[in-house]
Amino acid sequence: MAKKDKRLFAILIMTLVILMCILLSIGFKKSNKSGILLESKGREKVLNQSISIFGFSELHMKSGELEQSFDFRNPKTNNCYMNIELLLSDGSQLFEIKRIEPGYGIKEVQLNKVLENGDYLNCLFNIKCFSLNDNAQLNGASMSVNLYVR
Repeated sequence: MAKKDKRLFAILIMTLVILMCILLSIGFKKSNKSGILLESKGREKVLNQSISIFGFSELHMKSGELEQSFDFRNPKTNNCYMNIELLLSDGSQLFEIKRIEPGYGIKEVQLNKVLENGDYLNCLFNIKCFSLNDNAQLNGASMSVNLYVR
């Protein structure tokens, strides 16, 4: 990859991180559903029936614990369910959450295995979207993330 391409890629990643921080600043309300209802503050705009997807460039978790804090939201403007999963670079699944409804999110996940202190580089965070009407698979995203466990 040329130096110019690397610089453009770095700028794109930084822009996505800043956008993610802004979008994640939306508050939560408690709900009796299997998720957390999001409080709307009018910050999300969706054009042409697109799907808003939050991304991460790095994650931080506690070593030696299965239950972890993990803040993820499906914006209420989305007209789809979201499934998310985190895979280590060897392909082993750390967690999977299914059917996060629009306007809901999660604050914790249960890992499939305990992690030791270390840097887990090039993990894969997958988001799959499904229609509310017929559960047909829609677009999604897969992004490389670094996981730091302390």
